[in-house]
Amino acid sequence: MIEFFLACIRLNPHNNEVLKVCLNLQSISGISGVSTLKDIFFSTQQFRSQYTNFKLVKSDRDKDRDRQSETDGPNNRELLLWIVRLIIVDPYLMLHNPNKLDHETQMSTFELINGLVSLVHDSSMPDVAHTTMESLLVLHEKENIELWNPEACINTFWSISSQVLFSISQKLVLHQIYNYPSVLKWLREILMLRNTFLLHDKDNAYLGSNIPMAKHAHMKLEIVFFIYLWSVDIDAIKTAMSCFSLFCEEAEIRFGFDEMAVLQLLPNYNIYMELSHASNKVTCRRNALQKRILSLLRKIEHATHGNKQAWYDT
Repeated sequence: MIEFFLACIRLNPHNNEVLKVCLNLQSISGISGVSTLKDIFFSTQQFRSQYTNFKLVKSDRDKDRDRQSETDGPNNRELLLWIVRLIIVDPYLMLHNPNKLDHETQMSTFELINGLVSLVHDSSMPDVAHTTMESLLVLHEKENIELWNPEACINTFWSISSQVLFSISQKLVLHQIYNYPSVLKWLREILMLRNTFLLHDKDNAYLGSNIPMAKHAHMKLEIVFFIYLWSVDIDAIKTAMSCFSLFCEEAEIRFGFDEMAVLQLLPNYNIYMELSHASNKVTCRRNALQKRILSLLRKIEHATHGNKQAWYDT
């Protein structure tokens, strides 16, 4: 509630009603300010984006505007940071969508999470990006995924979470994320949380998993895992190796642990599991690690869209 008050007071410092709501013990935490808080987030994010773009194209004629932007830009960065921290503390504030139809609720959640993903990509605000990654982990916890759209939980999960994976994976494939070892570890945590959610509702886990975005995300993830097997960073290599087992686990949950169905989706399942297990057994010397990886990759017999594209990209 403290963070909510700070966020609202930054938007309108003369609004005493916000303080009254926050001090009222009978108030349901933040419900009265949900739409306002979302508006703060989206408007601040948009302003910050405009500020960043302006710095890239500013000219001599923009000196007055430049001075104003130099003041407003950092302030909006700080406000974004507080709002994202608030999501970590109480995600319900941003996920509560009263009196909305299920497709409206799904769109509201999509816009929120898509906005957060765009902050992860913003290298000009590393503190905001790091905190945003934490907030996305919180939003991927089982009880919070169930709030994304309670009327169509599984389908909404595949639609929105797949978009998250695709967006982050695309940046990793293009090597546009400077702190990629940390982002790879974060991606592994996201995959673990996804599998926890799917396992909880394993009887319905397959529903919606065949949408185009889920397939695109699957392929991009496979490309990422293969590309970063050849990273210069040993931690990144081991993280990529370990992610293969999470890839396999998701397939098992989706298909009810039907071996034939899993092999249709992941024909190299056994090799992927070996790669993952090897991440805990090999030495820390990069040469030894690469030799072990190469010996396992030579066992791959089935070409997939993901491993073929990774071959071209490395």
